[in-house]
Amino acid sequence: MDDWKSTNRMRNKVNNMKKYAREAFYNGIEISLADYFANDKRYFWKLVRFFVKDSNCSNNIPPLKIIEGNYEHSYFTDFEKANCLNNYFTSISTINDDNADLPLFE
Repeated sequence: MDDWKSTNRMRNKVNNMKKYAREAFYNGIEISLADYFANDKRYFWKLVRFFVKDSNCSNNIPPLKIIEGNYEHSYFTDFEKANCLNNYFTSISTINDDNADLPLFE
């Protein structure tokens, strides 16, 4: 009986450690992404690939949370996530393409 209790206690401890490690990773990812984008592009894209992967499943990208001023927005659907990421990447772009001629796509 003591072995069973000890096993359950250790399993619960390990599961809690995994949960807190996952939370810490996702809480720090926003700061890390901004820092890596500015300083280490290679690692930045490695993190992006980690979330996107090769699958078509949107479960690979966790819900996105953006804080603008005093408002917090959360994005859950593929469409909302795509627009959120597009807005972010266009906001950090310094390329002026106002007068650019775009190629025709067929």
